[in-house]
Amino acid sequence: MKKPTNLKKPQPSPDAVFRFKLSRRQVEDIETEICFDPGLLPRGIEQDDGSVQYEWSLDEVEDMLEFLAASCNHAEDAKKEARLDTIYRKLEKLVG
Repeated sequence: MKKPTNLKKPQPSPDAVFRFKLSRRQVEDIETEICFDPGLLPRGIEQDDGSVQYEWSLDEVEDMLEFLAASCNHAEDAKKEARLDTIYRKLEKLVG
């Protein structure tokens, strides 16, 4: 049986909560590389492995995706751009 190709992925509910981890390096990249006030970064919970656990709303994830996209587009260092892109793809998967 063939899979239908016209099925749309359901959109997340506006009141959805997205739980995910970022490595310490990813958090530092967000805090230092994005034209963004680190004080506005929603607070996360430090984990034993050094990562940080976050719970963000759909609006928070979408806002961060916009910041990440802009930062990737203006990055002058290819390594930094790749690291920011990795974070972008991770968050993009959450919201579909």
